Amino acid sequence: LKTQRRMADNLWTSFLFSAIIGLVLLIFFMIGRSTILKSFYSPKYYYRNDDNLKSWLDITEWGPVVKDAGGVFGWIKTTLQFPYNTILESGNRFGHGEDMVIHLRFLKYLIIYFAALSFLGMVVLVPINATGKEKHLWQALNGTNPDGTTNTFIEPSWMFNLTMAHIEKRSNMMWFHLTSVFVFSGLTFYLIDRMYKAGVEMRLRQMKRPLVENRIVMVTELGERLKDSQLKAKFEDYYGEGSITCAIACPDVPKNLREISERRKMAEKELKKAQEILNFSGKRPKHLPITNIHKGERTPLLQSLSEVDSIDFYTQEISKLNDQFHRIFNGFSEDESTQKDSFQSLDDAHPSENFHPTSVGFIAFKSVNMALNCAQTQHDTDPSRIVTCMAPERGDIKWEYVGILPTERHVRRGVVTILLLCLFLFWLLPITFIASLSSLESLARVPGLKSLTSWVIEHATLASVVQGFLSTLALHIFMAILPLLIRLILSQNHTRLKSTDEIESMVVYWVFLLVNVFLVSTVAGSLIKSMETILNDPKSIPTALALSLPAQSSFFLNYIIVGAFINTMLSLARIPDLIISRLKIRVLKSRSEKRALDFPEDYHLSDDYARQLLIFCIGLTYSTIAPLILPMVTIYYSISYLCIKYNFLHVFGGNPPHGGQQVVPYLCQAMTVALFIYQFTTVGVMGLKEFPAGGAILLLSVFTAIYMHYVSKKYSKALQVAALDEFSFSKTRLVLSNNVQEMAPNDDSEVYALYCDPAVIPPNRDEPKV
Repeated sequence: LKTQRRMADNLWTSFLFSAIIGLVLLIFFMIGRSTILKSFYSPKYYYRNDDNLKSWLDITEWGPVVKDAGGVFGWIKTTLQFPYNTILESGNRFGHGEDMVIHLRFLKYLIIYFAALSFLGMVVLVPINATGKEKHLWQALNGTNPDGTTNTFIEPSWMFNLTMAHIEKRSNMMWFHLTSVFVFSGLTFYLIDRMYKAGVEMRLRQMKRPLVENRIVMVTELGERLKDSQLKAKFEDYYGEGSITCAIACPDVPKNLREISERRKMAEKELKKAQEILNFSGKRPKHLPITNIHKGERTPLLQSLSEVDSIDFYTQEISKLNDQFHRIFNGFSEDESTQKDSFQSLDDAHPSENFHPTSVGFIAFKSVNMALNCAQTQHDTDPSRIVTCMAPERGDIKWEYVGILPTERHVRRGVVTILLLCLFLFWLLPITFIASLSSLESLARVPGLKSLTSWVIEHATLASVVQGFLSTLALHIFMAILPLLIRLILSQNHTRLKSTDEIESMVVYWVFLLVNVFLVSTVAGSLIKSMETILNDPKSIPTALALSLPAQSSFFLNYIIVGAFINTMLSLARIPDLIISRLKIRVLKSRSEKRALDFPEDYHLSDDYARQLLIFCIGLTYSTIAPLILPMVTIYYSISYLCIKYNFLHVFGGNPPHGGQQVVPYLCQAMTVALFIYQFTTVGVMGLKEFPAGGAILLLSVFTAIYMHYVSKKYSKALQVAALDEFSFSKTRLVLSNNVQEMAPNDDSEVYALYCDPAVIPPNRDEPKV
């Protein structure tokens, strides 16, 4: 009870420290974006007319460009009012507008959802909890011990008096809490249904856009290696002659050819940098030739000591790389001496035809209708063969891993699973220790920490900071390192799509957060605080848990406060990025290279999704037990919505694709898991309160499982493809004449521009602009 009172008092300390730090970060951001850091905090608008920078970043458009709002707080109004439709229309190619709109809608729905829960919790449940008359819970723990000693009576904290633990056993007031479980579960059902509908709406909107990708199907696990013409003939046998405009079999690119292609891109970028320095300074740049690019090895020491002209050097290197490419492309050895005249003309050839095919390919149909039919059809008696789906966007494909065999992929997945399990077990140790920091009395019983912990406890202010702020901040920092390790391990899966990596990263990180932060902190915190009582009197376990579980809400309230005021403001101020970019800018010479530092290299929505799903689980689980947590959850999502939308509109653009609506089922499944945790936790606390009617929640859990299975089955196919009814010829006949829904029979140039492996495009043939 002493610990619980201290934790409740520490909330004010945590709130004060977090609010001050968040306010400082916000003021720094607002001053910076209005003065000397305009280019850093609003680079899209600041560099909107810089074509050289576009070329350097390898993009064709910025995505949504928002005019910098006037005034100190004008950016807030501009950000909140910016419409989703404009994001979708201008951010499709660069910035992945579908990903961002799905994320923003997810946050918007959560704000509305928790605002409704906050109203019901604060108006109904909190007053009922405050009028509770539970006495014997703390009297039992403060009365006579088994050894005959007597504890001093301690009045529970103000926060404890607002939790469900304050209601006496077998009280009729528990009917309100039971009703809230059904009401909150019903609102969760509606929230999940709305998310599914938002994903289906996004998919339908995407399919109706006049894009070539909407008529292309990706086929995997062919079971045989077919050339382009053979692949086209095979599928024309299914859908009729003339139904397919072209087919591309992904080539099995030799490793040395792909390495040459990558080195050529690096040399071209260095040449572009050198030419830009010449244009702006009037001086030809020089450098030490440490690396022999065309051979992929270090230059001999004596040759690397003298500077060379950068433009001449990289021009010669590109020429040598082109020769190497042509030798391999035409079947010669990489070092074989051949004349350029013997190289075949490749201008009119399909590059992928020059290599052995893999079991993966792309089929371009004449119309969207046929593509949708193909994506939903089983083409072989073995469901694992000839698997078809709508083609992903070009930037989502990892070409080097397209042709990996299923056996290798399964082995890699098994190894990755073992590595993740080892990481999970290792991460439990420090997280358990951090969770124990919320109970200094428990740490005082550890021999090595007894004197230090006792000294901290004697200083009330310091104890308040350690328990209420530093322990929670340490947990945030420690868990922020985890995504880097998770992505490093998952990269060994060698999946075909970047969006698959991002979704898997989100799921794994969310599981780590759920177990390490939520479950471990709840169980460890509750047991550590009550361990002495349980050991002295095992019969007091139900009483101790009934007291400890609701009181643990103060720890999670601390966690949410730090996340709302510090984590979100850090994502807006981007202090680490600012420091790193200002250090790098001193050693860079190219103007475009310097300006590119204002754009973050990678922004992973998967990390934000995982953290937000954790907060959802915490808020829902404690919504009935400790409803005071609900307003803070609403504030957390509101601030997150503002910061993330601002960063997307003004800063972020080239973030990895997350699959758009493909992430929706995983979000809904995570929310379903949170709903089950909420229901089981609440029925457990009601059981400790000896309230038999609480068993009705178990029936609700059965209905939840049935309903979620129904909803998932209802929307699963609609998220992958679109309804044929929307693309019937009677509805699309008006646009067919404008060549929006139909392709010319022999027009395959744009298809090859999109889905030809860039590593096999010859140097003397410009890569088509997409």
